[in-house]
Amino acid sequence: MLSDRHGGIVDLRDRGAGVSVSRGSRNGCLWGASQSLPGPRDYSGGCLFTASGADRFSYSWNREAAELTLRYTPANTTLAAAVVTISIAGPSYFDMRLELVNRSSTPIVRVLFPSDLILADAEVDWAYLPSLLPGVRLRPSFFLTNRSFTATYPGARAFADFLAWDASRGHAAFYSVNTSTRLVPAMIGFQDDEERVRGASYVVHTYQTAIPPGGAWTSPAVRVRVGSPVNDSILAYRNDNGIARFPRIEEKLGPLFDYLLRAPLVKADFHVEVRKPFRAAIADMDFLSPPALIHPVAFQPRGHDEFYPDFLPPDARWGDTTDFRAFAEAARGRGHFVMPYTNPTAWSPDSPTVWRLPGGMSLREIAVRDPANEPVFEYYGANTLFPVSPFHPFVQSRLRAMMRQWTTDVPVSFVFLDQIGSRNWLIDRNSASPDPTSYSQGWLNFWREHRAQYLMTEDGWDRLAEDGIGFCGTALTGTSSFNQARQRYGEDGNGHVAFGAGHWDPYPILPLLAHDKVLFYQHDLEGHLSSESLEVMTWNAAFGNMVSHLWPAGNEGRARPSHIEWGTLLQRSIAVKYGGVKLDEFAYVSPDVTRSRFGSLTVLANWSERTPYPFELYRITPGGFAAWDAAGTVLAGNFTTARGDHWVLIERDGDAISVRQPVGPDWDAAIRLPNDWPAQAELQVAALDAAGRRISVATVRAEAGVVRFLWRRVLGLATAQRYVITLSR
Repeated sequence: MLSDRHGGIVDLRDRGAGVSVSRGSRNGCLWGASQSLPGPRDYSGGCLFTASGADRFSYSWNREAAELTLRYTPANTTLAAAVVTISIAGPSYFDMRLELVNRSSTPIVRVLFPSDLILADAEVDWAYLPSLLPGVRLRPSFFLTNRSFTATYPGARAFADFLAWDASRGHAAFYSVNTSTRLVPAMIGFQDDEERVRGASYVVHTYQTAIPPGGAWTSPAVRVRVGSPVNDSILAYRNDNGIARFPRIEEKLGPLFDYLLRAPLVKADFHVEVRKPFRAAIADMDFLSPPALIHPVAFQPRGHDEFYPDFLPPDARWGDTTDFRAFAEAARGRGHFVMPYTNPTAWSPDSPTVWRLPGGMSLREIAVRDPANEPVFEYYGANTLFPVSPFHPFVQSRLRAMMRQWTTDVPVSFVFLDQIGSRNWLIDRNSASPDPTSYSQGWLNFWREHRAQYLMTEDGWDRLAEDGIGFCGTALTGTSSFNQARQRYGEDGNGHVAFGAGHWDPYPILPLLAHDKVLFYQHDLEGHLSSESLEVMTWNAAFGNMVSHLWPAGNEGRARPSHIEWGTLLQRSIAVKYGGVKLDEFAYVSPDVTRSRFGSLTVLANWSERTPYPFELYRITPGGFAAWDAAGTVLAGNFTTARGDHWVLIERDGDAISVRQPVGPDWDAAIRLPNDWPAQAELQVAALDAAGRRISVATVRAEAGVVRFLWRRVLGLATAQRYVITLSR
């Protein structure tokens, strides 16, 4: 419902649920525009116009086109002139588009559209943010405790221009529809309004612009969906913004795809994990079961966050470029991939490249410049970097040379480009930039230019999925420790820092958008195995992430072989079935249990801190998961029995069923037989060691299609790695 006085939204209503999902436009403004210089009239907005005033609001309805036109015509030159077109585009949604003319003497740098929809805190059931992979569902307590969160798309904290919420059991969402090649940055989020209106918040959606005096600007279409559940709105964003048409990762990689799916990412920090020269480290590769995706880090002079963009030649303590090439060739010869770390976006002031800038060029000329036209600097511990302008010709030339090094000097399979997917949008007043809002567009152009080198990045956002291979990062990034009984989703991670512990849950917004377009990983620089923590492995299974390991040397006391084995088994039994597969379903089956379905593979995740969840013959451990495929060829999970917790993988290969338990005590195994086996079959159960030799064999009779036996790890002087069940002949 719109006001006939100024066109502001009075009420946004889910007719199917019969409830209001928004109290309308804050201050009655449907739109707003802000100039760069604060002043008494630095703001234009729809609520400043009236039907009878000098600054006039009028409207007209085109019945044939089902289109409402709102016109805002100012009498003076301090307000922007505007036209809003509202089209009834479908049974559950409508589109809005804003055209502005800047009649002031200063640029318009922010456009609020739709401007600040009001939410009653007590009526919010859930809210959904495309922030911190895989995405976030805000709990009611986020609003009731007067919290706020905003971030600017694109970046890790806003990876899609999309917002949704449920209120009073009704549903609402809106998002930009932009299929052009041009990015339009937008600040999005939910802002507490307690100081102005008790018990209220509002939805933030503010385009970042640079409309010069006398200039005109047209927004993307904003599609408002009312009454559609959030997953339907997410999939609508995928379709409406062309993401569904992006090539599938299988198409991008061709014959490499199946092999990469079997490869855990192995972080190889030369200062932390490797700690030896390139050629000496080659022998450590023999501890890696091929294939692995080896990720060399901190190999350049002085280590991580130093010397950018000069990654080659490497630090002399590890060897020269020839030695690095020998390392990469040895990895390839053993069946591994190599993906070196680089960061093209921020350079070191004391790097050789910056010290030797040509023709009297200065750092200032290539740096991103802030609104005051000064270079921007960033600080990472003791290290200083400065973001470079991606449009500057020298920056482009130097980065092309850097990328060529990974095809000529040290040929590799993949290249990791740090921060392209995580970096916040920046104002860039460098004269090489087309306009101050184009910063992220420049990095998207760079990403597209080098897509043939198979790129991965930190975090990630929607448009990078068109040409990229992998996104690395989650809301768990930065977690100091995991203790499921004490704190869900780890302690001190980015999710808790941003939203507050107990006020959020992960929600797979980007996997719903692009799980068939890229592979997802935990952060590439994590200092722990993803298979060490029960909760991280559950997170990976629920949201379709690949497994991450650490380089096998230099991790004494940190990397337990049983956990490495578990992670590798999951990569090659479960991740190969969900990697690159569309996420078809995600739902809460209870307040603490989620169900994800990737094609034929289903995952139940038990997020409860203390309560097991019943599943088939088992009980899923608190913080654990169960994953199985529809064909009955695999079941993996964490199950609780009277003997303890068991991390179990059950696989069927033809007429044999293999049962592995890398982690956990001996247990009374109960295995459901395939439907095509006799329900009362007589079976052989054989214990095999790591070399595949039989240690023991027993004959067991199934009852009602279930076989039960004692799974023992130690049998005399031998150690069982797995048990194999076959029909007695």
